[in-house]
Amino acid sequence: MVDAAADNLSSTFDAGRPRSHHAKIAEAVAAFGAAVREPLAVGAGGEEHQIQAPVARLVRDIAGALGLKVTLHAEVSLRELSVRPDFAVDLSGGRVGHIEVKGPSKSPDPKHWPTRSHEGRQWQKLSLLPNLLLTTGNTFTLYRDGVRVGPIARLEGDLDRAGRSLRPADDEFVQVVRRFLDWTPSPPPDLRTLLRTSARLCRYLREEVIEVLEHEQLVRGDRPFTTLADEWRSILFPRMTEAADFADSYAQTITFALLLARDAGVSFEGRDLPAIGRQLGKQHALIGRALGLLSDPAAADNLFVIETLRRVISAVDWDGFEKDSDTHSLLYEFFLEEYDPQLKRLSGSYYTPDRLAHAMVRFSDRILQEKLDRPEGFAAKDVIVVDPAMGTGTFLVEIVEAVAKTVAASQGGGATEQRLRELVRKRLIGFERQVTPFAVAELRLHDLLREHEVDVPPDEMRFLADTFDDPDRQELAFGRMYAELRKSREGANRVKRDVPVMAIIGNPPYLDRAHTRDPAPWIEERRAPEKPADIAARPSLDEFRQGGRLDYKLAATWVFFWRWAIWKAFEAHPNHPAGLVTFITPSSYLSGAAFAGMRSYMRQVADEGWVIDLSPEGHQPPVPTRLFPKVQQPLAIAVFVRYGDPDPETPADVHYCKVTGTADEKLHALGALTLDSPSWSLCPDDWTAEFRPPSDDAWSFHPSLADIMPWQTPGTRANRTWVIAPSMEILEKRWLILINSRPDRRARLMKVTRDRDLDIVPSPIHGQLCQTASLRNQAAGKPRIVRYAYRSFDWQYLILDSRVLDRPSPDLWRVSGEKQVYVSEQHTNLVSKGPGLTMTPFVPDVDHFGGRGGRVHPLYRDGEGTSNFLPGLRKYLAGQFGDQVTGEDLLAYIAAVVANPAYTRRFRESLENSGIRVPLTRDVALWDRALDIGRQVIWLHTRGERFDDARDGRPRSAPRLPDTERTRIIEKIPYAAEEMPETVRYEAETETLLIGGQGRIAPVPAAVWDYNVGGMRIVNKWVGYRLRTPRRRKAASPLDLINARNWTDDFNTELLDQLNVLGLLVRLEPDQESLLGDICSGPLVTVADLEAAHISPPPKDARGPIRPSGQGGQMVVGAEE
Repeated sequence: MVDAAADNLSSTFDAGRPRSHHAKIAEAVAAFGAAVREPLAVGAGGEEHQIQAPVARLVRDIAGALGLKVTLHAEVSLRELSVRPDFAVDLSGGRVGHIEVKGPSKSPDPKHWPTRSHEGRQWQKLSLLPNLLLTTGNTFTLYRDGVRVGPIARLEGDLDRAGRSLRPADDEFVQVVRRFLDWTPSPPPDLRTLLRTSARLCRYLREEVIEVLEHEQLVRGDRPFTTLADEWRSILFPRMTEAADFADSYAQTITFALLLARDAGVSFEGRDLPAIGRQLGKQHALIGRALGLLSDPAAADNLFVIETLRRVISAVDWDGFEKDSDTHSLLYEFFLEEYDPQLKRLSGSYYTPDRLAHAMVRFSDRILQEKLDRPEGFAAKDVIVVDPAMGTGTFLVEIVEAVAKTVAASQGGGATEQRLRELVRKRLIGFERQVTPFAVAELRLHDLLREHEVDVPPDEMRFLADTFDDPDRQELAFGRMYAELRKSREGANRVKRDVPVMAIIGNPPYLDRAHTRDPAPWIEERRAPEKPADIAARPSLDEFRQGGRLDYKLAATWVFFWRWAIWKAFEAHPNHPAGLVTFITPSSYLSGAAFAGMRSYMRQVADEGWVIDLSPEGHQPPVPTRLFPKVQQPLAIAVFVRYGDPDPETPADVHYCKVTGTADEKLHALGALTLDSPSWSLCPDDWTAEFRPPSDDAWSFHPSLADIMPWQTPGTRANRTWVIAPSMEILEKRWLILINSRPDRRARLMKVTRDRDLDIVPSPIHGQLCQTASLRNQAAGKPRIVRYAYRSFDWQYLILDSRVLDRPSPDLWRVSGEKQVYVSEQHTNLVSKGPGLTMTPFVPDVDHFGGRGGRVHPLYRDGEGTSNFLPGLRKYLAGQFGDQVTGEDLLAYIAAVVANPAYTRRFRESLENSGIRVPLTRDVALWDRALDIGRQVIWLHTRGERFDDARDGRPRSAPRLPDTERTRIIEKIPYAAEEMPETVRYEAETETLLIGGQGRIAPVPAAVWDYNVGGMRIVNKWVGYRLRTPRRRKAASPLDLINARNWTDDFNTELLDQLNVLGLLVRLEPDQESLLGDICSGPLVTVADLEAAHISPPPKDARGPIRPSGQGGQMVVGAEE
């Protein structure tokens, strides 16, 4: 509470009848002036601190003049927390608002506070409050939800000189304070408004909890919030390790428990949060108990905003909202959009539209009826169904509806009540680890049961639990108050261990790189190689792994769910082997090389499967075609079934179909799909074959790039982004901070990984400055900084030091040189837009092609000019054309044919199934035509650094469009740090690129702005990396926060270089499209031709670089280390 200097502001008072309303206010302002003059004039302490207590006294006195009874609260012990306003203000009816005090020298308008300053960051949080009085001592401004209400009220006179002569400039001062004190929450007019308001306060509450947890780590004695977080994690979520994760769970649980309480008709009048929790627990035991625990006064009393949240939600009248069939299913979607859209994206959770869930439930119901001998489908009393990531309960709701319909049709409407009651008590199981969607699921299911006139049974089978927790893990006991939460987790573990299930259905999260972002050790843990695998005891990704470098792609939450579901339905209970699994997930497992082991295992454990391709358009399909508008990944529904005992020697029959058109047309097609629809095609039955029918034979006739350029390898994987930057100066500064840091901080700055830490000193890379010291011991020295192909058409800089590069691909550096060209190919993800290949003169990043992996084919295998082509191919082609064919000629031909959007358009469907294939012409005229175009293409991709020939119009300099079409900077991009651009956008009407508030670059044709490589828009991405706040993945090291402070002249030059290159490539596209069409229509060299000539497949020794042996200058061939 407030200290003595605040004049005991925590006490409640009642101002007596004033002599004169205006006189009382004038006296309060004069007293305020007298209180602040001397401290501000002397300048002791911060100006903000000097006026805080007088401001509080002033508000108290003004309230007294207005006849109001108020209480002011401040938390002196936690004042350093930046999320906190200085005071919370209560009237007799509860929390009315907050006061934030700034020093008199600060601007009274938060718009003028620098975004990245302390005040700017604080305002991002304070602007979430519904009623905030912001004052600098001589100005007073009212903000509601971040929007100013009325003018800025001012006091006349300088605070350090005026003393008792200080007075209000006009009546606005009293009006601002009156409006602040008069605030009361009103019922939101619609659901959107309710969710927007709740989400904003929830976001504030999350930030407040994070700061309280951080503060508790710095103090001795009781740490109530830390204790609460530890208990919450131990009872429910052992995999929750980050303070931010608990804070998020805490804030969302409090918010949605209060919303659920109002939906349940609980009055908040005269009740604190624990009392509201007890009332809610009578209808929703688990959520009510969670609210009671999390709002325990020992912890919650430290939170400023929680009372505001309670008061705002107390006004909610659910019956006043217009409701339709989508109200509850979209409720959490709306909330997340307002609360934290990035959190939604990072979690990979996308909530299923009702029509899509309905179609999946209907199709699965048919399989139960027609294939698994359950005529009643989900209504059959031995069909236990689990949604292991139930979210807001959409699939469970659809199953309830399906069972009601089946029973009504077969037995009559009077029979549905008992069957539904039995279903929800015994057979309808759901796991959900986030309290908020769990609460929404409860709300939806209870409402639905009431619609069917079914009493909600006291015992249900929906659990607040993590599907991937080890069910045999022993948890700590925390006593009776946690009994309801422990009961939920124990119930979930019992289901995992002991309950056979026949159907598993759902839409699991789509999070990639989950091994670091959301690990699941119980699933990811490898089996002991020396022991026989006990499959029934535990699922492991080992069954999907192939032991190769692509296994890391299996670390995705949706893959974890597939492995768990296959285990639970087919393997965990050998006496109950029959069942089905129905999931909608990303479709990369249908054909991706990394998922060959997964496909093989699915064929082994199942008897039959059906795959429905929802995104045949490929990666980043047009938004109107997406069933989830914000999901760029291709998606598929798959159903895999086992009919009885396992038959691991016979691969499952897998059927494939695709749905096309708009999202609505796709949903309509799904609704009509049956097991005997004519659209099904049978997939190949090879164990690892793709879950697609064989592609057009003409495609497979073309030689693959992997055979034509046999040595291929991933690009450099730094596994830390701070070693890459668009300027050398940024890297030099980051390195200086690293080597000058304390030893205890250096590990965090570096970002320690399995492969690199402060003590590992790996062999140096070719071109690296020789280093013998570990990073722990290095205290001086500059790094070697080199040009680096970070993304297609985006050259940045790299710290070339093997100590900070996890997998540097040393052979790529060893073969670098003035003539080397690196060809980037995307071979594991569909490329449906832009060129099929890109080229660069510098060693490329592992994600160079389009930001999503890929591989690199160097032109040369060594530093001596030995080309990386299929042995015998150049000689074979020379025989066709009657002239010598060099490696440079062959690369130019490939560039002309493949490196253009016409190629990916023409072969889009075929590219779904494999990497690049190259139509090889036999026609000498087409060959010569391709060489002319291809040399130009490579010259452009390498920005004039390679394949230059001034006599042929390709000088060794940055390419430029003709003067009449050339892109120029029309209005300067601000250089100064305070004006560093934060945005980039495109104005199609004027063909202008706008960077920041002033920079204008034109003309930029739409085709250049839209230039796309593998789904990555080149110009937007390039500028995004160079903004004040770069657009990239979340910082993994504090060094990532050190970025360009100025928009440099080099940025201008490189941007113009890029725009000219892309403009010239766009001009070439019609010629390349015409060439490709002519080649495909003419005579071709096929795979069979090369095999007949004993050229293909490439020999093993052609698939690696040529390395120096270190003895007598001999060369040896081998795969990359």
